[in-house]
Amino acid sequence: MTADLGAPIGSGKEAEVYLYRPGWVVKLTRWRRDHAPARREDAILRALAPTGLGPAPGGVIEIAGRWGVVMEHIAGPALAERLGTPDGVAEVLDVMLTLHRQMHRLAAPSGLPPLKERFVRNIGATRLLDEPTRRRLLDSIPGLPDGDRICHGDFHPYNIMGTDESARIVDWLDASAGDPAADVCRTFVLIGAVNTDLAERYLNAYCTAAGLDRTAVQAWLPVVAASRLAEKVPDETERLLALARGKALR
Repeated sequence: MTADLGAPIGSGKEAEVYLYRPGWVVKLTRWRRDHAPARREDAILRALAPTGLGPAPGGVIEIAGRWGVVMEHIAGPALAERLGTPDGVAEVLDVMLTLHRQMHRLAAPSGLPPLKERFVRNIGATRLLDEPTRRRLLDSIPGLPDGDRICHGDFHPYNIMGTDESARIVDWLDASAGDPAADVCRTFVLIGAVNTDLAERYLNAYCTAAGLDRTAVQAWLPVVAASRLAEKVPDETERLLALARGKALR
């Protein structure tokens, strides 16, 4: 089906990335005939193009029944590869902090949906929550800050390509407009699934640099964890359920 494209250079739960033409890649959905993810990510990349934070958009195409979004090829390595090197953790934290704060200084363009809508949709969809917990979480969302900043929604070292001032962010499918504290909380939850110490260090570094109180991030934790349950990551279920029910950060 993708023989003309060769082997994928990247792979995830929902898509594969192939070299498409010089300087460009195509991200093909795994779900045949479903063009919605490709069109949504292309629209997001077009809205974000003036910021220079992500790859340039190149349109939507269909290849053998699979829809894909064409985008600029941001050459690696992924920032996460630096974690195993001397002084790598400090370098990773510095690059992440620079990019995340740069992103959060920018008002979201009109093409990005509200972050709260994603949380409501995911919490409403997951079958892993008991009904009282689901209702409590949904009722809490209107009282949390709305925010109008660019939020990536999947910001972690594997979605950052490069290790210096030219580093760029990829995988913008979940981008939205919202409160930076919620986006930082999402990063804390994602990193904490594999490295709790790194998650803590990043949270502390971000809060210190941005003058943000940890309680602003903590307020989002049950909602962010519950929303993550809808993504059906089996190894994280127990931890996410505990966080959704109000367990402390550590």
